[in-house]
Amino acid sequence: MTGIRWSRWRRAIVRVAVAASATAALAADVTKPSEVQSLRAARSGAHVVLSWDAVTTDVAGAAEAVDHYNVYRGDGPDFEPDRAGGSNRVGTPAGTTFTDAGAASDGLPHYYRVTAVDAAGNESAAEPSAVTTLPMLSGSWTDTTIETSWTDAAPQAEVAGYRVYYGKASRRYEFVDEVGVQTSHSLAGLETNVFWYVAVTAVDVHGNETAFSNEIVEAVAGRGRIRAHDDDYLCWGASKCPPDPGEVQRNDGWQLMVPVDFPPGEWTRVAVTYTIDSRLCEPPANGTTNKCGEDAAQGGYNPCGDPWDRIALLFLVLDDCIETGGSCVTPANLELMHAITPFGTDAPPPDGSGRVPPRVLTLDVTPFAPLLSGRRWVGAEIGHFVQAGWHVTVDFDFSERADEASPKRPADGIQPVVFEGGGSILAPRQVSIPADAQQVVARFFVSGHGGNLSCDGGANDGQPCTSSSQCPGGTCQNCDEFCHRTHYVKVNGRNAWVTTPWRDDCSPGSLFACQDWNACGWPSCTFSRAGWCPGYIACDHDPPCDQDHDLTLHLTPGGTHDVTWEIPVRNGDWFKSMAVYWYRQCLGSCGNGTRECSETCDGSDVGGETCKSQGFDAGTLACLPGCGGLDTSGCRLYACGNSICEPGGGEDCLSCPADCNGVQGGNPGNRYCCGDGAGQNPVGCSDPRCTANGNSCDPA
Repeated sequence: MTGIRWSRWRRAIVRVAVAASATAALAADVTKPSEVQSLRAARSGAHVVLSWDAVTTDVAGAAEAVDHYNVYRGDGPDFEPDRAGGSNRVGTPAGTTFTDAGAASDGLPHYYRVTAVDAAGNESAAEPSAVTTLPMLSGSWTDTTIETSWTDAAPQAEVAGYRVYYGKASRRYEFVDEVGVQTSHSLAGLETNVFWYVAVTAVDVHGNETAFSNEIVEAVAGRGRIRAHDDDYLCWGASKCPPDPGEVQRNDGWQLMVPVDFPPGEWTRVAVTYTIDSRLCEPPANGTTNKCGEDAAQGGYNPCGDPWDRIALLFLVLDDCIETGGSCVTPANLELMHAITPFGTDAPPPDGSGRVPPRVLTLDVTPFAPLLSGRRWVGAEIGHFVQAGWHVTVDFDFSERADEASPKRPADGIQPVVFEGGGSILAPRQVSIPADAQQVVARFFVSGHGGNLSCDGGANDGQPCTSSSQCPGGTCQNCDEFCHRTHYVKVNGRNAWVTTPWRDDCSPGSLFACQDWNACGWPSCTFSRAGWCPGYIACDHDPPCDQDHDLTLHLTPGGTHDVTWEIPVRNGDWFKSMAVYWYRQCLGSCGNGTRECSETCDGSDVGGETCKSQGFDAGTLACLPGCGGLDTSGCRLYACGNSICEPGGGEDCLSCPADCNGVQGGNPGNRYCCGDGAGQNPVGCSDPRCTANGNSCDPA
């Protein structure tokens, strides 16, 4: 190859058509291809044959589809390609070879450079930049802009200007501003509620551009939205709703996991919104004979959607279920929301009436913000057995604004403990709390289901029945959907949270109100249920449905604890979850009526303690000022002569006439005896005669 020279391609600038006034220039792609590697030259008679490796990525590392290559020829090793005029461009091959015909016939040395050009016209660099130290970028937001600034690139004498790149995904830039030599830049007129990814480059005095700086992420006004599921279809029968590329489907179409790239940030509030939509059509659309599936010939379903109430789960995958297979509803994963679908929603015209819109449910998940960072999988599941299913959309709303801060801060540590159906969990689950934790909180979800006829309450609680006459003191119900079942979450064998899940506010406002969010199922949508209502987030009691409970006194810092979940009486299925999170700095506030952090009590919240648990017989237990101890001044031991009739202590008008009022002589019609049931015509404390004459009566 005597007399032939070639030069390996190196980085150079892409001339971007943006005015110096820093006006944004929209382009489908503003990121140039990576450099051409391994440029080779060979002489073939009077010709020079060039070849090189194909370029498959851009400078940000993303996949790149090269449209063609530009081949430049010069007479010296320092020649510059004429990108604008093309005076020394000798070829534009689509492939990775080029023959410069006759170039070897003059006996003179020739030098070559090859660049890659993508479909948007971005051309890769041709030589390295003289700037060797990249700028370091930082940023902030205002209510209308994103403000950026950066350190000087070096050597400063070689810097001719800077370019600011930005787009809606990491290293996928849609805009570029040329800003001259200034080291700050304001991005205005941006779409709001969007996260913007920003990087800067330096351009040297020869027009050569550096690699990208570090990348920052900001949102105008400090708030942005990330969408996970986007009108995804959860069906019964996986073949009827195949997942999009990159998504993972399980449980025969009920369950769908999607990958999500969450931005970093110092979040003050994170909320998740779960939109669920069944799109019931009206007869005769798509063969519908009855919208609510009440036509036996139609099989109890609507061909367009699901007219039934179903468990709707939303969760964050933390284990390896994506790789290993099987359901991703496991105790190692974090339930973000536990909801119950409405009895269907209406399809928009022309197939449906559109009267009942998609159900939109939102929940504060700020404590879990540390897990909502980087690449994660978000799962949604709605189990059902009808021909059609549910469409779901999941949005995460992030805010850095102080005026939008959640009272629940991002946690310093998080551990999922329970996430499953069934009954009691008697094999202990271990939870370890670091020694430097000051406040430990648990978030619970629970809802009861099943339709076995059983006694709800009374002497035969939990026993099979066919009528309430078989349930003395109780009623015969479809259990456990319509039954009261007490749950005991225990830590190291001691009750930490006791609840009887029950909601009786399923149609707030009026008997017909729930028809506004249930396309079918009236009057069932009005019925009280075991911890849930159709079309609501499940919670164990009526609103406000705070799912979080302070367990600092049970899950003590520095220890490993055994957690069980016991349901002594059970006839149906209970779907439940528990996630523990903790803080290294406690922000509990004595006087807010909620026992937090290391508080022994707060107001009426005495941690389940009573006067009896403190060694007394009766009375009212209170909290001392400062929340550091229990006030037993309102507790007492049973004693005759204290002007309190105490049936629980065996007192009555015969054994303690000083405290317990009564008349045992004279007209039999006027006789009565307050107390524990002795004497003639015994009466209880509710009888007003028992609180006359300066005495009081305590049935406890």
